Amino acid sequence: MQVNRVVVGIFWAGLVICAVIMLWSGSSAQLGSDDIHWIKGEPSTVYDNYRVLPRLLFRGLHAQTTGSVSAAYAMIFAFHLLNSFLVYHLAGRLLVGQHTPHIAAAVFLINPLTLGTLTWIASFSYVLGATCGLVTLLASWHALTATNWQRRSGCGMIGLVALVCGLLSSHVLLFLPLAFGLIAWIQPQADRSGAALLTVMGLGISAVIYILHYDFVPTEISPAQSLSADFPATYSSSVLALLPMLGVAYILSFLGGDIDFMTSAFKAPLRWALAMLVATAIGAYGWQNRERTRRWLALLALFILLISPYILRLYMLSGFFNYHPSYMLGGRVFYIPFISVAMIIAAFCSQIIQQSTWRLGSLVLAFGLLFATWLVAVEQSNAYQGLTAVAGTPGPKPPTWAAFEESEGIWPLVWGTTAIVWMTLYVVGMRRINTSEVNDGLV
Repeated sequence: MQVNRVVVGIFWAGLVICAVIMLWSGSSAQLGSDDIHWIKGEPSTVYDNYRVLPRLLFRGLHAQTTGSVSAAYAMIFAFHLLNSFLVYHLAGRLLVGQHTPHIAAAVFLINPLTLGTLTWIASFSYVLGATCGLVTLLASWHALTATNWQRRSGCGMIGLVALVCGLLSSHVLLFLPLAFGLIAWIQPQADRSGAALLTVMGLGISAVIYILHYDFVPTEISPAQSLSADFPATYSSSVLALLPMLGVAYILSFLGGDIDFMTSAFKAPLRWALAMLVATAIGAYGWQNRERTRRWLALLALFILLISPYILRLYMLSGFFNYHPSYMLGGRVFYIPFISVAMIIAAFCSQIIQQSTWRLGSLVLAFGLLFATWLVAVEQSNAYQGLTAVAGTPGPKPPTWAAFEESEGIWPLVWGTTAIVWMTLYVVGMRRINTSEVNDGLV
């Protein structure tokens, strides 16, 4: 027991040191105009008008440190450490396995996507928004699983207050109240009626803040276009296609590779091919093991809820330059949705190492992270910093999101039909195999 504690302590100390090294190497670039305004607590763009809490914190920091850049990075990194701690506790409640919380927190703490956010002082709103979102999820979990009525009501109130704070920090949490239903779905002892009530109250809060507080620029599409059949088709395929693209681009960005392939991957037909492949894989996995898949599907749904505001912005504001793939992987877009991705990775890794001892599994993961840190911080110190270099450099509009301005044509029908046929053949085949095994006495 004592050996395990020492190993875990060394493991986490190494992770924090690695994260500091990567942040230090990635934050050596000159500050942009947005960063300078943020250090002073001043809004620099129209989108900063609704980021009330982050600006208040920076104003207080500016009053104490007279605009110290080191103090700003220290505050941002402190909140990042706090978020990793909250991810640890959330994974411990939503997932199974003794290794899962450690892995989820480690993956969230040290990787190019989340650390890339910390190099942008102007992106502190996403870090603080993640803190509020994690507190909201943890408080709602306690509110829905507690047996004491006072504890339920108290935790529920804390969750709603944290939701308000999160919405005053980042718009990414607009649909987070729907996650209350996911908690009730994967927790058998959860209060279903309480989850419905919290969801309605949370969505009401989101709607009020969105209507009264948010001040976005005018959209580029008409109401008729937003209600057309093209919208759900483009939205759903883009959300599902993001998953495999994120996995490949994440590895390439970690190694300093080229991610321009994402420009083509978001166009039909490749986008629809990836979307249907993911949908088919989810259905196939769910058919084999429904109980275990319930948690996986809940994590996937949480990712969709957190990435949806970004997808909706792409559909409504497709002409903005910052929707280039390098902007996506710069950290701003995926910092909050990476909460779900980190837990998905943790659940997968936990299943791999569940046959080994915790000490062996932690050491293997630690050595892997140390090697990756050495590769990024020593060999290619600017490998992931280059992903964030597109800020403030508007140029010709990239063709990445051209699909949002064009008709989807016949591709949804083609790929949809293919997926339906594929799934039908799979289900029928699996049923016949299971039936034959039962008849032959194999099951």
